[in-house]
Amino acid sequence: MAGVLANVVNLALIFPTFSVIVRRLHDQNKSGWHWLWSLTVAGNIPLIYWLCFKAGDTGSNNYDVDPIY
Repeated sequence: MAGVLANVVNLALIFPTFSVIVRRLHDQNKSGWHWLWSLTVAGNIPLIYWLCFKAGDTGSNNYDVDPIY
């Protein structure tokens, strides 16, 4: 029963997780398709850097305007 519950929770959280990743990449003026790099071992290194350490672009970019400015 715990396995079934875990699968339901994982399924419910996968789409919001991808949405946050794509939004974070768009903040840096990168395509949301860059999340696919997480499927490779070497691709995780730049993806973790972009998601955790790199600041977003200031001002407008190709995806949206900066809500702070």
